[in-house]
Amino acid sequence: MIGTKSKIIDAHVHPIPTLLSPESLLQVMDDAGVRTCILLGMDLDPEWETRSKKKTYLVIRRLTEHDYFADYPRMMDIMKKMLVLGDTGNTLVAQWTEMMPPERVIGIGSVNPTRPKSQVKNKLHQIIKLGLWGIKLLPTLQFFDPRKNKNLKLIWKFAQDEDLIIYYHLGNDPGPWELLAMGEDAHPHLIEKHLTKYDANVVLPHLGGYSAIQPGRWLNETLEMISRNALDHVYLDTSAVPYLLYDRDVCSLIRETIGFEKILFGSDYPVVEGHDIAHMVRIIEESEQLTNSEKEKILWKNARRLFGL
Repeated sequence: MIGTKSKIIDAHVHPIPTLLSPESLLQVMDDAGVRTCILLGMDLDPEWETRSKKKTYLVIRRLTEHDYFADYPRMMDIMKKMLVLGDTGNTLVAQWTEMMPPERVIGIGSVNPTRPKSQVKNKLHQIIKLGLWGIKLLPTLQFFDPRKNKNLKLIWKFAQDEDLIIYYHLGNDPGPWELLAMGEDAHPHLIEKHLTKYDANVVLPHLGGYSAIQPGRWLNETLEMISRNALDHVYLDTSAVPYLLYDRDVCSLIRETIGFEKILFGSDYPVVEGHDIAHMVRIIEESEQLTNSEKEKILWKNARRLFGL
């Protein structure tokens, strides 16, 4: 088995049952030489539009921002189907971790902050009970504005008190969420007050923001914010955008601000269509803009330190 001999750690994998199984994931990990992967849950609500007319109107406005005649009913239907597909709760993540060898997987749960406070508290305690290591938050797919959501403070304090890692999505998402307006609530500056107030470890995926239109959408802003506030507990991962590390200017900017000690390898498997984990590993390994030492830090050393492996 390659995985137990390798040092590579994939810090961003989604356990979506319709796309893979624990058995197939282990094979993909072995093919890529990955020893351990971090499974990320997503607490999503496919029926979200029935619970908030105000939020629904805002989403429709964003969907039609650049085209008044946009077919938003069809886009809303696509969004619902994607939410059903991606809804991977804490129990499912825990089941996968139990089905896989313990040295091969770490589970991260998820809490939807738009739920009532009592439900949020129950979800947080469920994460502890199930032995999961952290909390995944997505302002895009969970439809929340971090400036207005009152449960974020509760979640961040809980993570700090219980030594949990927060994965906080930045940027856009696939499908209708690719429209730039749909990612406005996922700007790094909107959580700066939480990052500076609490010292819970945080991973910001997608090198400053996923976007097929503007990859690494807010990388500059994210690096500046981390550097300016000396946020030693904040990391970035390469999920969906590892090719940005082929860019000399991007690599120079990272070196000059937070350094490669804060960059984790993440594949985003299996949601990046057509690319398996091995492909994502090769992108890092073959980058001429990275030194061998930087590649080691990204592929395993930083994650080993963060997760205590």
